[in-house]
Amino acid sequence: MVGDTVYQDIIDLINNEIEELNIECIGTEMLLLALASMTDSMTSLIFKEMGVRNEDIKDEIKKCYFLRKKQTYTSEFLEIVNISKKLMKENEYVYDEAYLFSIITVDNTVAREIMKNLGISREVVLEELNNARELLEKDSHILVNLSRMAREGKLNPFIGRFNYIDKIDRILSKKQKNNPMLIGAAGVGKSGLVEGIAQYYQKKNPKQKIYRLDIGSIIAGTRYRGDLEERLLDAIESIKNDNAIVFIDEIHNILSPNYNEASLDIANILKPVLSRSEIKCIGATTTEEYYKYIYKDKALARRFQNVFIDEVSDEECFKILKGIKNNYTDYYNVEYSDEVLKYIISASKLITNRKLPDKAIDLLDESGLIAKRKKKDFVSKEIIINLIFENIGINRPKSIKNTKKLNDQRLKNIFLNYLNFKSGNVLTCIQCYDKSKILKIINFVFDIQDEKIKEIDLNDFIDSHFASNLIGAPSGYVGYDEGGQLTEHLIKHPFAVIVFKNYSEANQMIKGIIKNAINNGYIVDNKNRDINLKNVIFIFEEKKIHKKVGFIRPRESDTKVDDFINLTI
Repeated sequence: MVGDTVYQDIIDLINNEIEELNIECIGTEMLLLALASMTDSMTSLIFKEMGVRNEDIKDEIKKCYFLRKKQTYTSEFLEIVNISKKLMKENEYVYDEAYLFSIITVDNTVAREIMKNLGISREVVLEELNNARELLEKDSHILVNLSRMAREGKLNPFIGRFNYIDKIDRILSKKQKNNPMLIGAAGVGKSGLVEGIAQYYQKKNPKQKIYRLDIGSIIAGTRYRGDLEERLLDAIESIKNDNAIVFIDEIHNILSPNYNEASLDIANILKPVLSRSEIKCIGATTTEEYYKYIYKDKALARRFQNVFIDEVSDEECFKILKGIKNNYTDYYNVEYSDEVLKYIISASKLITNRKLPDKAIDLLDESGLIAKRKKKDFVSKEIIINLIFENIGINRPKSIKNTKKLNDQRLKNIFLNYLNFKSGNVLTCIQCYDKSKILKIINFVFDIQDEKIKEIDLNDFIDSHFASNLIGAPSGYVGYDEGGQLTEHLIKHPFAVIVFKNYSEANQMIKGIIKNAINNGYIVDNKNRDINLKNVIFIFEEKKIHKKVGFIRPRESDTKVDDFINLTI
């Protein structure tokens, strides 16, 4: 315990001085002298600023005539020691400042009388101690004190999700395996849950402190192998006690070889620290990264207990937005109606590559800024929907203007429905014999870049096992990590155009995968990720048949290759 170490240092310093000063019963004056004698102690620094030397304190002690019982310590000395140890246990006072603070709070002691004689003001010492404490509490570039931020009201209010808070708290309170691992898709609120825990402990158990460990800052600037270990161990040592909890976001980086060779050293340093329960740790990562890195390292994985975090429901998200909206109302000086909050949630479903509540909170924030810059008193639905399309790479006002110039009324209706958030599971499915014409129209309306267009010739998918080329190979097979041509493109580009060539000649299983995806509005890849198709235009380009062969009737230009086709061109 830190307090015991400090106390022993004090006793050693006192024993070195009692013979010279002819002290038989150790009192508060010797405690004061010991604190001033400690190298680089807070007391010595404060006294030095005030021009007080150790010799000055000794001279004052020599002037005193003590009438004390024959005992080792005075009652006042023991009282101050007990107060100091209690301060170190319950608060963030460390080392000698706890003892100095205790001295100036206990009246009628020899130490206080000596300080008075030397012109050491109680008020000045208290101010210096408070300044020092503020410096100690300031975040380093490696550790961020989330508990302090919660105490100062710098975190967003945490709303709902008490089932997860209770689960995490129970894991942290266990004797063994008391390190929660939060696993879930990006944006489901893993970091927010940790901030919620910090706020929860401020009410339930203020002694519990949560720090965020910045892995990037630890690695940055380490030139030699020993630098990393020293920096990490110093950070852990500075907070190591029964009440310290370290939060590591994107914890898979401590094992990822793509991140930095030094990350492997971080994992090896943390394993023994966690096994000895010297600190508690909350990790957070995505499901994909967990199974790619953490799960394979059994020694690290077994030190954590997994907590799988799901995306919040629309009802939960509404409660969250309603609970935090006042922060943004005060900041931007604009109002958010309940109708607009619900619209944010429903319309945000167009942002298919992110999750609630993260994407909804971002829309709440940025829409308030836009309303303020437009000198509006409130956030409107128009601001929200334009912002959502901007997030997926579409200039909505310009696209609406260009759509109205189209000659084809069918395409005009489809695109306007989409831009007004009235489309179905997919944007549209178009069948044609020449993709260049329709691609030219799409580019005119949406100003789409070539990289968002993916062409897949289904003549190359003549057998069912070629399905892995579309959605990715199963786990354990070659190509699992690379994913499928179709699914990886859709993940990378929220708004995309997929051109399927020769759909009518594809294998029935391949057709089934495509048809089910379009009918359901999503496709599941080999890593079990649901990929939404709301912002996808499917073009089915077929070969034009010129001749009649035998008794086989040639396919007419308006014959649909499947019942999901919206129109033929």
